[in-house]
Amino acid sequence: DFRSWFIFLLFFLVALFSLGIFLSYYKQDMESINKNVNEKNNKFLKSVYKYKKQIIEILIDSTIIGGAFTIAHILRFEDEMSIELWSNHDKLILVFIVFKILIFYSFGLYRGLWKYASISDLINVLKATIVSSIFLITIIFFFDKSLLYSRSVLVIDFVLTFLFICGFRLFYRLFLEFFESNEKENIKLNRVVIIGVGEKSVNVLRLIKNQIEKNEIKVIGLLSSN
Repeated sequence: DFRSWFIFLLFFLVALFSLGIFLSYYKQDMESINKNVNEKNNKFLKSVYKYKKQIIEILIDSTIIGGAFTIAHILRFEDEMSIELWSNHDKLILVFIVFKILIFYSFGLYRGLWKYASISDLINVLKATIVSSIFLITIIFFFDKSLLYSRSVLVIDFVLTFLFICGFRLFYRLFLEFFESNEKENIKLNRVVIIGVGEKSVNVLRLIKNQIEKNEIKVIGLLSSN
């Protein structure tokens, strides 16, 4: 019971923390904030601020990975979780967190921006999750086969990790879309049509949607140039 409530509390705190990040960045003058930080003489503060997004993502992803691994055990064994199973769980959880974070980093999951999360980012998360799961299974197989006590746990862990990591990546984007949709009702937007349906037109459309509060433009359609 303690473990179950602890996992619930961790995910609740992650959700609150993510909301706090969104509210702290939403409509802030980042150029002014960056300038104020750069004017300070504290090198440690500058380093932390420079890589703040990566640090936050790694901390939250570590919590998500550990939570997904524990939830996978609870879903698989339910009330049949013995002391021996929890002991094996505790031996592996840190290994899962460290190796998955390293593989996620190698796949570039900490280079993108939250507000521009797209399908390609989710595909990249899927690739990283598959590779990390296969890699960990291989390592455990050669290190100690007895730790592979349930294939179902590994499958559930893979699914939960993918869903939770994607959910966190889309959290900022979903909130941004929600707030912008409410703002559009109160702003008189200029209606425009984009000529062309190629890749450049799609990029222009995406740029307009992401910067809607600045340009006050509403795209009502794309017209083929042919």
